[in-house]
Amino acid sequence: MKKTAAGFVWLTLIAVFALAAPPETQTDFCRYYGPGFHWFTAKSDANGFTLTGPTVPTLSNTLGRALELGRNRYTDALAKGQLPDKEGYFEVATWLAEQAHAVVVAVGSGPQVGVTASPIPLGNTWRGATPLACLRAFAEDAGLEVAVPEEGLWVIGPKKDVETTAMVVTAYPFDQDQVPLLDGTLRAVLRRLPVRNWQSSMGNEGPVVVSLALGYYRIPEEEGSYIFVVTNSFPGGIPGVTGTGPGGMTFKVTIEGSGQDAVVNCVWGIPGVGELLPAFAEDLDGDGYRDFLFLEDGRHALKPVVGEYNFVLSGKDGRGLVSYHHSGKLAVEKKADGAKEIAVQGLYGTGIDGLDKTVILSYDPEKAKYVPEPEPPATQSGDAEAGEDRRARTSPAEALAARLGGADHVVSYDVTTREAIPSSWDFIDHYKKTGTTLRVQRSLWHLCAWNQGQGGFWESLLEGGIPSPAEVLIKYIPEGYKRAYLKYSKEMAPPGYTVTLPRELQPSSTE
Repeated sequence: MKKTAAGFVWLTLIAVFALAAPPETQTDFCRYYGPGFHWFTAKSDANGFTLTGPTVPTLSNTLGRALELGRNRYTDALAKGQLPDKEGYFEVATWLAEQAHAVVVAVGSGPQVGVTASPIPLGNTWRGATPLACLRAFAEDAGLEVAVPEEGLWVIGPKKDVETTAMVVTAYPFDQDQVPLLDGTLRAVLRRLPVRNWQSSMGNEGPVVVSLALGYYRIPEEEGSYIFVVTNSFPGGIPGVTGTGPGGMTFKVTIEGSGQDAVVNCVWGIPGVGELLPAFAEDLDGDGYRDFLFLEDGRHALKPVVGEYNFVLSGKDGRGLVSYHHSGKLAVEKKADGAKEIAVQGLYGTGIDGLDKTVILSYDPEKAKYVPEPEPPATQSGDAEAGEDRRARTSPAEALAARLGGADHVVSYDVTTREAIPSSWDFIDHYKKTGTTLRVQRSLWHLCAWNQGQGGFWESLLEGGIPSPAEVLIKYIPEGYKRAYLKYSKEMAPPGYTVTLPRELQPSSTE
């Protein structure tokens, strides 16, 4: 099959809102696009790599009238011949990392992530024979530090934050019957994809664990092609919210060869992640490419929560074809060629009242996505109410079968039978009744991708272990993190409770 890369527009990192954009309005997500405007530029030549800051004329010409009126934070800095601190550098750091086939992770406290920590003289130039040497020269003047836990992995930020940040990268196949990718091949993918990740610390010298996970699936219909779901879990989640899910991006890539020298080509990328369902093998829009169904939430409760929607991505260019509520079902027309009609329960965008409503959809080539069939006008209010009731009681498979002439013309996908993840209240109730901890069989997706808080994360990784064929690619736990984590654990423990950490988290010295 022909494999093409489509362009994508930077809209949002929330999957369900990015899904509806037609391909002509999208921009290439296979490359990293940093947030906002930056003063720094980077380039390479025969002598190595160079990173350049703005000059006095550049700053004056760009800021213009604002400087004359003294209404800009650069006024005092310009008088001193300096660029003030808190200027974004992550775009050039990412460019340098790309040249070295490395992953760069920026860390910091709150808004101090991805920005300089010290004023820099205007007109400065930093050089290095290698991309890493160039970045380190810049970091020294910018009040930053660069740690290299292993070849191809850089951690940059203020010294205290770099010292108190741990990093773990895991990988797992969505289909455990497929042959797992080699460790070196997975590292090659990690370095190729724009999965640069930055995290806020828990406060001054607080511990942070940056967790990246690579879920992958080999596409049987396209030799050498894979779907990768790259997730990042934010430490502690959102205050007041438990069970916070992962963020990240989904990619389609091709891989030639194996090991760290494998050639990885990104075909398309899209913001948003979910648990890929290998059993869904449909070409919905009839373009000759297999499309992919993702389960977006943990299904620990069948209640409407913002963002808890399944979605289908086009295998050709990654655009979103349809989104529907996670408690609903999906039925597909059984058809060899061409676009297929589908029916879903809980179409995205219908609101809480529409979560149990079955809707039939057809593919719209102009909009490049699925749209609902227009509802027939009701002649009487009683007819309208009866129609709503029928749609609420009719399953997608039944509705589509009635339209197409029988169940033989329909394939039904039901994910509601998957084992639900218990809520926090279920765990508490179980403990009160039995005095034991509730054991749950989680999928590799939940073990690797979902945020369980720092304590739960380390318990799963170090004590429970990640079952094969999942694996830990990178585990970096510096001494500064161990000391900060011990301090944090003691502060969070109940009075009189003795904190005991796993051996790998125990600092060599608590001084």
